[in-house]
Amino acid sequence: MRNIRGQLGVMSLPDLIQWIENSKRSGTLVLSQHASHKKFYFQNGEMIFVWSDKEGERFWSYIENETRQSAIGLKEKFKDSEKLDIPILSYLLNERLVNKDRLEFILTVILKTALTDALAWETGIFEFVDSLPAEVINGPIKINSSRILMDSILQFDETDQISRVSTNHVLNEIMDQIRNGITLLPPLPDIMKRILEKINDKNATVAEVVENITDQLLIAKILKICNSPYFSRGIKINSLHKAITYLGFKSLLSIVTIHSISSFSPKNVDDIRKILHHSLICGMIAKELAESVGESRDTAFLCGVLHDLGKTILTDIAGAYNITAEAKRAIIRENHTETGYLLAKEWGFSDEIQEAVHWHHNPEKADINVQLVTLIHLADMIAHSGRAMDGIGPACSALGLSQDEVMSVVNHLDRLTRDVANIL
Repeated sequence: MRNIRGQLGVMSLPDLIQWIENSKRSGTLVLSQHASHKKFYFQNGEMIFVWSDKEGERFWSYIENETRQSAIGLKEKFKDSEKLDIPILSYLLNERLVNKDRLEFILTVILKTALTDALAWETGIFEFVDSLPAEVINGPIKINSSRILMDSILQFDETDQISRVSTNHVLNEIMDQIRNGITLLPPLPDIMKRILEKINDKNATVAEVVENITDQLLIAKILKICNSPYFSRGIKINSLHKAITYLGFKSLLSIVTIHSISSFSPKNVDDIRKILHHSLICGMIAKELAESVGESRDTAFLCGVLHDLGKTILTDIAGAYNITAEAKRAIIRENHTETGYLLAKEWGFSDEIQEAVHWHHNPEKADINVQLVTLIHLADMIAHSGRAMDGIGPACSALGLSQDEVMSVVNHLDRLTRDVANIL
């Protein structure tokens, strides 16, 4: 007995079926994705039966509806066919429970439905076994595999077109709700609100800020970040008061924001973590380059960390809709700056932060601090492209940065990546 096993992403389902048909193989093709399983049975390259555990693809449900027989009664007949060593389809015909034309129609419908569904699987496992169970071999109905495959592909294409229309509807619905009342945007977490109030109060003291931080997980996060290689530079910090004094209010706000955002969407924790990973590296790069262009290191770090704020929110919002991964990525990619700006405004962040979030892909549109937004734009590109430094020339020229100044940061990207891994 020969088994062939592999990934559906490597060998497509249409290629598998055409191989089975062209080589006139007999056997069982098993498809599995997560907890879902389907079995297609072939004899001399033709389809003779199908089994699926999915609602709407179950053979016995169709027969039960067709014959008006109970599930228990049909199970008994199935046992009888096994005892007599007769294929189940032959037994149904012999017992005159259904005629041959109708039985072929039912089997065709189930095959097309199951195959169309499997064509939509982006991942999964296949296994072809050169054997057939006794209850299906030498059955009375054989269906052309190419015809079923072509009909299923056409049906899948029609379903895909409907899905594209639905995706556009989802995008319009999300953006309409955000623009008309910001109903989907989460409220500013209390801890961030209190710290923002202190940052905006010129007379606020570190002791007053410490009094407002009572979340033990947040305190542990602040101390961990403060003692990370990137921030500590070998200095051991063992109290919240010392940590805030050492970090400064703006860096503290960055940490509190990361802490709050990381728990926004439990169902999308891996995606959120990737966004925060990139954002922290962007903030670190901006901080390293800030003095060279006359900007505040703390402000540059804060804006860099917050620049993709919209992605974190849209990841949560779009994740609630039944759309493809590519559609979700497109919604986030094309709308994160507008969404992030609306959230930064709703949360009461400074005009500089709002502008950096809104225009970090188009710094020329900024009007409050074009230089700061251009710096975040450059840091974002470096964080994405690494040593390739794709497309950074215009931004470097606008900031008056030399290649050596930029390379001094780029050469330390591996260290920054390790530092971020320790922080997250």
